[in-house]
Amino acid sequence: MLAFASVSDRRASRAAPALIALALTAAACSGDSGRQSTPRSPGPTATVENLAATLHGRATAVETTGRVEGFSTIRLEGTFLIAATVTVTSGHTQRLVVDGGPATLHGSGLAILGRLSTITAGGLVATGDPIPPKAKRKNLVRAGAYPRVFLGGDFAIQSSHALLDDKPARGPQVLHSTTGSAVLYGTARVRSLPPAITVVQDDTGRSPRAPVATPTFFSWRGSGGATVGVGRFEGRSVTLIASSLVATLTRRGTLIDVDGQGRATQVAIGRRPRLQTTLNVKVSPPGGRYYPGRSDQLTWEQINTGSPEAVVTAVRALNVAADWVRLSVDRPPPLDGPGGVPFLAVPVKCTRTAAIFAEFTLCAQIAPGHGDQEAIIFKIPAHQPIGDYEMRFEIVGNFPTVRVSIPMKVEPR
Repeated sequence: MLAFASVSDRRASRAAPALIALALTAAACSGDSGRQSTPRSPGPTATVENLAATLHGRATAVETTGRVEGFSTIRLEGTFLIAATVTVTSGHTQRLVVDGGPATLHGSGLAILGRLSTITAGGLVATGDPIPPKAKRKNLVRAGAYPRVFLGGDFAIQSSHALLDDKPARGPQVLHSTTGSAVLYGTARVRSLPPAITVVQDDTGRSPRAPVATPTFFSWRGSGGATVGVGRFEGRSVTLIASSLVATLTRRGTLIDVDGQGRATQVAIGRRPRLQTTLNVKVSPPGGRYYPGRSDQLTWEQINTGSPEAVVTAVRALNVAADWVRLSVDRPPPLDGPGGVPFLAVPVKCTRTAAIFAEFTLCAQIAPGHGDQEAIIFKIPAHQPIGDYEMRFEIVGNFPTVRVSIPMKVEPR
């Protein structure tokens, strides 16, 4: 399986093969003549070298994949399961499992990190991993598992659904957590929020996005916007992808005031990313002869050389020969904010091996300074006439359109 790494790591660790095609966003080859052409712009964007961000707005709803902090009491409801290994006052460890709500936690440092958390003035809904069937619950407590409920130090829990070492916990239990957090499965609701809570970036190392993407999304629907570098971006739907973030959410009646700062890797208004980057694409076909009926795989590498996040919206085959390639691309990450396409509804496939001949899916989101390398299948039709061919593609996103040309000489067997 091909590994994901930063650009510098990948260049140092892999001997570069002879590249049949190299497409750069700065200049790309197009057409049979090999002439240089000006890359087509993806539309109005802003290139920002200084990606320091400040947020200010008023929201009807906020969605985030970051960690939600600022609780001294959390009352969890819904269909969920949380599990942790804790140390009680006597010094021995116990296994804590809470199978559904309601459950009330008291303590300092309480926080929730869901695969997605939706926040309104009326409460919070955190979505975790699916609840495993009872036959597979022996390893509920997994080191570094994601998502989580953060417990802080000493904490108290009260729930009729709480088990300590598989025995019902009677009344409130005061415990000291060795891990500082519990694994979250299912969907947990917190109906009563404190006047203000804080959202910070996901630093767990386990995210629903690919390892080559920045995992923390923060979006709201309402008014206001984000200042990123020298640019101000405003709209009714604001989405920030952030490598660092501290955002305060303050309830004002039925609305939420949003104030924060951090470092953005992308900002989107009305679903469209506004920060432009540069993307390099390198494609390396296998060696040997090419003849009718041959199947093999290309090495396709995409490298984000700019400061903002790269969002690949499409990879298009431009001619018949390009259809020889079984090219699959992830759907772009959702950038339309609360009420739009749910973040969880867009699965990431580019880190998973397909069942057929090591076929991979291209990543649609690539963090600054990172690269995504995949093996892509191609097959020359069995009755293809011999001759010289050229597969031509274009890659479209928040960067000047990239064009790739792959010459291939089909010979007799």
